[in-house]
Amino acid sequence: MNTIVKMINTIQPLDAQASAMVRQRFDSLIKPRGSLGILEEMTAQTAGIRQAAPLFLLNKTIIHVAAQQGLPAPSFISSPAITTVLLPLLQQDQLKDGTVLQLIRQGIAAASLQIDQGAEMLGISQDAITDKSVQSLAGELLMMQGQGKEALDKLVCLLERCENHPVAVLLGIILTGAARRVPVVLDGLATACAALAACRLNSNSGGYTIGVYLSSYPEHEQIFAMLGHKPGLPLRLSVGSGIGTILTLSLLDAGIKALTEMGTFDGAGVSAALQDLPQRQDY
Repeated sequence: MNTIVKMINTIQPLDAQASAMVRQRFDSLIKPRGSLGILEEMTAQTAGIRQAAPLFLLNKTIIHVAAQQGLPAPSFISSPAITTVLLPLLQQDQLKDGTVLQLIRQGIAAASLQIDQGAEMLGISQDAITDKSVQSLAGELLMMQGQGKEALDKLVCLLERCENHPVAVLLGIILTGAARRVPVVLDGLATACAALAACRLNSNSGGYTIGVYLSSYPEHEQIFAMLGHKPGLPLRLSVGSGIGTILTLSLLDAGIKALTEMGTFDGAGVSAALQDLPQRQDY
């Protein structure tokens, strides 16, 4: 547990200056201010996480947590531009005392390996989890109080009681991304639960998760509100398994391309008087 606590304590706030520089760059592009909506917010958030504006498309890896041995990752999260890693849960005969802590460490190890191998952005997804199980967990997480070690003790007990092992692994991945300043893109309700759990452990963690896809569960929307995420993709599907992750990664690529490839008012020789287009923030 001490290793996990040390990791939690290293998580720092986002770099506000890096985010502000990206927003300023977007405002200089030939378009109404704020008109790219969530694309601008995601890209600015990514800059704050990485402490630098993303000048190129990032190397992306999706870690798909499989609750059962032998199940492949969904084919629709496969892409030539994205590395997909299947992470089977540790099985009962591999687990010792402290099951949840072991599973958190499994997530930490998996994320650390991918980052060490060059991943600059992580996406997370998971096999379908029973509605009752994940919704019950979400409800308890929304009511949980405390921070740091106290919250970790409560969280371990909660995950043990709910037997929601995939969320423990997802939590380890998110904590690693936050500690190493690597963005983590969320998928369905289970990943949102893991993001909220990470935020309970260290309030800075919420800024390191990018949540845009919204499922049909009301708890998902409540968690997003608590984390400050804006659901730019409120598709309200009742399935996760990577759909939200792959769509969000595509949107982020679009935001980075807009940031780096769109022309500016100054570059086009547009006078300052004509640059003051109406600001749009109705997303």
